[in-house]
Amino acid sequence: MVFDHGYHGRTNLTMGMTAKNMPYKQGFGPFAPEVYRVPVAYPYRWLTGADNAATEAAAQAIDMINKQIGAENVAAIVIEPIQGEGGFIEPAKGFLPAIVEYARANGIVFVADEIQTGFCRTGQWFACEDEGIVPT
Repeated sequence: MVFDHGYHGRTNLTMGMTAKNMPYKQGFGPFAPEVYRVPVAYPYRWLTGADNAATEAAAQAIDMINKQIGAENVAAIVIEPIQGEGGFIEPAKGFLPAIVEYARANGIVFVADEIQTGFCRTGQWFACEDEGIVPT
């Protein structure tokens, strides 16, 4: 399971996980089936305001997983702690810990895709450390 606006790479599976068709996926494929995508807490564009983004987006993502996929069918949750290709989006504070808590409670592997984030660009070795997250 991945998130809107994400970019994960240029191999067949990672292109399937990437949100944007243009320019990354156009002319490639077919891609692996059953890669599910849910909304990310994008504070700048969240309809009810930045203050509500973390709580509402986490609840929406978890609800979509439970209703459309089923937690027992999710092998991994993959997210960029700071999305680079979707407009340099930093999810609202509190969103990542809520997703990690859900993943751990349901035996789902949580993957922080930090290839584009780079070492120490956020002040920590990894961006996920800003909220005390340790990927599983």
